[in-house]
Amino acid sequence: MINLVHFIHGLNTGGAETLVKDYALLLNKEKYNITILCYNRYGSPYEKILEEAGINVIYMCDEISTWGKRGIFAKIVNHYAIFIKTKKYLKRLNPDIIHYHLTLSKYIAFAKPSRKCRLVLTVHNEPTLIWDKRDLMGRIDFFFTKALIKNYNFKMIALHESMRRELNNLFPNCDIYRVNNGINFERFDVFESKDLIRETLGIPKDAFVIGHVGRFTDQKNHAFLIEIFSEIRKNTNAFLLMVGDGPNKNAIKESINKLGLTKNSLFLNDRIDIPRIMKAMDFFVFPSRYEGLGIVLIEAQKMGLKCLISEEVPDAVLVTNYIKKYSLRRSPEAWKDAILNFYNENIPFEDIELSEWDMRKVCKNLEAIYEK
Repeated sequence: MINLVHFIHGLNTGGAETLVKDYALLLNKEKYNITILCYNRYGSPYEKILEEAGINVIYMCDEISTWGKRGIFAKIVNHYAIFIKTKKYLKRLNPDIIHYHLTLSKYIAFAKPSRKCRLVLTVHNEPTLIWDKRDLMGRIDFFFTKALIKNYNFKMIALHESMRRELNNLFPNCDIYRVNNGINFERFDVFESKDLIRETLGIPKDAFVIGHVGRFTDQKNHAFLIEIFSEIRKNTNAFLLMVGDGPNKNAIKESINKLGLTKNSLFLNDRIDIPRIMKAMDFFVFPSRYEGLGIVLIEAQKMGLKCLISEEVPDAVLVTNYIKKYSLRRSPEAWKDAILNFYNENIPFEDIELSEWDMRKVCKNLEAIYEK
């Protein structure tokens, strides 16, 4: 058996965390003894799913008495405790492969795993944002990533081809592969009717439901989404359905209230039944300012939703003919027109590359990289 550790900050319901959860559930258990190592616990639904599946998940924060406490002393203790706990657990687990996600290179460098250990890093956002030379933390992570590449059998995974080219420029001495950030297709067989799902959510059956799934941060551009929705409401019986959590959520709720659209919108917290929620939608709008990929768009297309997205989203998500790009420089009214025109186009669904995003196929590709 190959000892495989997936190392990530925690298991909330973001894109990287969803990927780790699906890898743990779908990778070949006859080949891999899988452990997920986290330094934070979020109380997300993923934690329970993995526990029920018998996946070994370690939350290092459970052993840090100052975790969750405020004050400069607790902050300092927590900062150094993560380094110490990471070293402790990587020594105890003795992994053959550490597959890590997001900016955790410094912890692995401090832990100094065996030189026989293979390292794999999946890059989940645009490289120029992660390793921004103007940002101190970005420069630190870049330094330790380069050190790990120099001293270990190190492989890097990009989510799409343009990201792979960027990474090749940044790390010319590293083996870099493209692996789709797949989805578990089995989850997308939803047998409830659209009307029944809307009834359980309190959404009018005859509404034109605009949907969005994503964390409430500046990146996702919810403020502009609300402006678009306000324009659509002028001409249709539209309803806005948003799923996610994040620091900007209350501000967006206040904006909705000021526009008098509270009764025409619904905010849902992070969910594990996203395909079911998407079935209640008629159209998906995604005006992000930037994206590493935007895996939720693959999910929306799998559910047969037409999507209008910003030009800042990578082309890798264009896997069916049900998705179009549009400029953020265009007005909310122009976005409204583009949405309604696209929605009313009578075109049959065409799968261009969607089948390549099946997580079972993705896991086989990942296993091939592990074993190189």
